[in-house]
Amino acid sequence: MAKIQTVNQLISVFKDIATRHYQINGFGIGDDWENGASEDKMHPVLWINPVTANMPESESTGYKTFEIDFEVRVFDLVSKGESNENDVLSDCIDILKDIILEFKGHPYYVNSQLNIIDDISFEAVSYTHLRAHETLMNLVCRLLLEKKGLARACVVLGSSAR
Repeated sequence: MAKIQTVNQLISVFKDIATRHYQINGFGIGDDWENGASEDKMHPVLWINPVTANMPESESTGYKTFEIDFEVRVFDLVSKGESNENDVLSDCIDILKDIILEFKGHPYYVNSQLNIIDDISFEAVSYTHLRAHETLMNLVCRLLLEKKGLARACVVLGSSAR
């Protein structure tokens, strides 16, 4: 497997984790409001949104790292009367912790020099679901991922005189 170098490869990593996780039943990319576009989803759903990207310059090495900030959400349904709200919150936290541990411990991600930098915080958010008997709750965390050892050069070719 090739080393992770692009944003699309990072998105594929999240999709792969979602596919392999025993609790996650769906995956999506985009703003959180886009999650409601299709009501046919099974929950919980892992939803990511690449928010910002940065290439910090180091005096000694130049531009050798790429940082991308992902908003990572796990959406699940809370039943009417909120009898399962604590279970949903607990499951969402466990799923996000599993994702973080996967990035920190899986040999492929470690060998790809993919790191989570900065502190991670969690925030629970509830939405009224389109079906009146359920509320869509999601737990949000921001993962700032750093990819070290950028080795690819981007060459922009202009038109040449023929």
